Amino acid sequence: RADITYMLNPVAVTAKAPAAVAVKPDPNRRIIDGTEIYFGVASAESIRKQHPGTDAESTMHGGIPRGSNYYHLNISLVDAATRAAIKDAHVEVKVADPVMGDQVKILEPIVLNNTVSYGNYFRLLGKDPYTITVLIRKPGVSRVIETKFRFRQ
Repeated sequence: RADITYMLNPVAVTAKAPAAVAVKPDPNRRIIDGTEIYFGVASAESIRKQHPGTDAESTMHGGIPRGSNYYHLNISLVDAATRAAIKDAHVEVKVADPVMGDQVKILEPIVLNNTVSYGNYFRLLGKDPYTITVLIRKPGVSRVIETKFRFRQ
């Protein structure tokens, strides 16, 4: 359960870590323009197993997709100076896929453990690494933050 929580909302888990613990480099974390960006992925199948028959997860993003190779991509945003979660951001993700074509979706806000993050489901069929491009517009800021993550099934 903790692994699923981390994949959907790594900020909630890292916020509980003692301050004296050294932070290792994390390929799923970036700091850009004072914004900490955390990337998480969970298969739809694992989410379905964690929440069998519950209404809460069945309505998220229109429901958990049926079938194979669906993944929930999640972005958590934290102000690096204040450690506060960034709410009301506009987050868009593009998954580069040479076989099926690029998928572009707006990530919807999610509240998990009283922390806001952003997510949506994507179908990822191949075993090759995917390039995940994230575009973030924070509330009240016109400049767009762009970063990229890699994901392999």
